[in-house]
Amino acid sequence: MRAWLVAEGGLLITATGTASFQHPWTSAVTRLIAGVNATFGEERYRYLRRRIFCDGEISTWDRNLVKVCAKRITQCENSTEDYAAQVTSATRVVDVGMDLLADKDSERCIPSLGTRITHRDAMILIAEITSSEQDKFSGAKLHQAPRRVACLLLDREGEILGANVNTNAGSQLRHAEVNLLLSLAERGMSSIPTGATLFTSLKPCRMCAAAIVPHVQSSSLRIIALNDDPGPHGRHQILASSLQVVSLS
Repeated sequence: MRAWLVAEGGLLITATGTASFQHPWTSAVTRLIAGVNATFGEERYRYLRRRIFCDGEISTWDRNLVKVCAKRITQCENSTEDYAAQVTSATRVVDVGMDLLADKDSERCIPSLGTRITHRDAMILIAEITSSEQDKFSGAKLHQAPRRVACLLLDREGEILGANVNTNAGSQLRHAEVNLLLSLAERGMSSIPTGATLFTSLKPCRMCAAAIVPHVQSSSLRIIALNDDPGPHGRHQILASSLQVVSLS
């Protein structure tokens, strides 16, 4: 699968990847957006406002990823011809394909893995982590500070499986829930176990929701959000049809 966009001055930015629903981090669209973020710094905003094209089926994850981190996406009907024409007319072709990997900085507030806590203590801990993040970035310019969001995953016995925070100041993809799933994958956990509970300081956005759903065993995950998300990306029904979501605000 291939994804690409055309920037100013005839610059063609491309990435290739897989189209696996089970492993969205390696999709061409994900690799394109991750690569643009890593390669072009603050210029990424200018490039990601362009239309992204792809030559394969657009997954739920890719579609919602684009809504949050880019602008628009189109699946090409004549992909080979369309891409060839873009390459021919381009003055420069840059391949930026990059897998989305775990971010160690996102685990900076993680408590001891394997510790057992109650759901009440989990909600207190999430609030404390969020407050700590607030203090850490107080006084920083908005574009240099990640949004203060944290998440914590417990198994059915209350054992801590992971905890992560937003690190999206340098990349819009780095929401706390995405970072959590990537951290779990790095430790060999390809899915969220049955009976688990995910605590978040803010209701998952549409991108995070689309990432969570395919990683849940038996649609048994319960999500407890300390606050609802009033923004446009919080108004979605991706989780409502399959998982139990409780917003405390």
